[in-house]
Amino acid sequence: MALDWSGKELRHVPRIDSESPLHLNLSGNKLRDVNMPPTVITLSLAGNRLQTLDLEALARQCPRLRELNVDRNRITVIQPGPLRSLRKLSLAGNRVNDMEITGAL
Repeated sequence: MALDWSGKELRHVPRIDSESPLHLNLSGNKLRDVNMPPTVITLSLAGNRLQTLDLEALARQCPRLRELNVDRNRITVIQPGPLRSLRKLSLAGNRVNDMEITGAL
């Protein structure tokens, strides 16, 4: 299932009840933090207001996440986490100052 909630000026992620694999587009909103359902496998958060990318929290929330796009946010810090299923991470247009590389992905 695919949900496109791009450009809706969302400040919070609406509740999603889905048992099927989910492709979620939340780009172009006003999100500062995220809370995702566990079925998300592709996620676009491009063009929001995220300042920190917490990979550990995403690993807990979305254990099957394969693709993550967080381009054009305000990310300066990436907190590492065991996203073992992640195959593609896009961070273009951020100002990452701090990232622990060892075991980050």
